[in-house]
Amino acid sequence: NLRLLADLPDLWDAPLMVLDISSTKRAIVEAMRALPPRFDPLGGHPMCGKEVSGLAHADPQMFRGAPFAFTPLERTSPHLRALAQDLAERIGARPLWLDAETHDRWVAATSHLPYLVATALKKATPAEASPLIGPGFRSTTRLAASNPVMMDDILRTNREPILQALARFREQLDAIEAALVNAEW
Repeated sequence: NLRLLADLPDLWDAPLMVLDISSTKRAIVEAMRALPPRFDPLGGHPMCGKEVSGLAHADPQMFRGAPFAFTPLERTSPHLRALAQDLAERIGARPLWLDAETHDRWVAATSHLPYLVATALKKATPAEASPLIGPGFRSTTRLAASNPVMMDDILRTNREPILQALARFREQLDAIEAALVNAEW
């Protein structure tokens, strides 16, 4: 997405509204700031992704009730804001307007950390335990199957908030471990 935004002025010479829908926003919004004035940019992120992609996994209901985050720039026009609000509502999503830093901090905790936890749990589970895998384990580790190229991009562009979320999670794991060690039920 960053490459496309950098190339956009050479690909399109007329006025254009630009709505990004990637998983992180700080780097995207910064790249959008560099677009020429003929572009009307808005960061967006529908929180309805799946661990699988492609048309075979399309779901016409995937946006229903899902948050759709919008991260406007100072220059985002009222017209584009209204169109984005209307788009989100028409697909059944819940529009949420916030700044890029808040977005990235929140998705680090609610989306990116769960991916890392699911991956760690999957890797920490011994293969010989597979006969006892049930729906709880499958639900918990589902995110580990996410597209690794996409996740690499997410981890690179949201590194600091993810590290902060990992530190908070580690504190909670340490507290749980200490309670178990000390038989503090």
